[in-house]
Amino acid sequence: MSETELNNKRERHPAISILLVIIVVGIGFVLVGPMIGFLFALPFFEGDVMEMAAQMQSPASHPELKVPLFIIQGFATFVGLILCPYLILRSESRSFDDLFRSPAKNSPLPYVITAVIVIVFIGVNSVFVVWNQ
Repeated sequence: MSETELNNKRERHPAISILLVIIVVGIGFVLVGPMIGFLFALPFFEGDVMEMAAQMQSPASHPELKVPLFIIQGFATFVGLILCPYLILRSESRSFDDLFRSPAKNSPLPYVITAVIVIVFIGVNSVFVVWNQ
């Protein structure tokens, strides 16, 4: 068998890959990252674990939770946006450079789609800006 045939057998369907990424990143954001962040935030909170967990139910009324919450959010973001996608790439034996290789060379379609999305988002976002004033 040629190398191309072997590579084609290992690749998943794109829809399955996208679903896998969404699930793994979601788990990283919602479960794993905050748990790790919670453990790293404990030294920055004057109290025990149960007290911190209880105060996190209403963080707006507890200003001493500011730094621990930043740490928890930082770990959630790191795990969800950096660590999980890296692990998925490693499991597929792909390199980071593969993400930036375009199969269609010199095609203006991605640029047109991006411009349309940006213009539409500006219109949608302006509604929320006015609403928040």
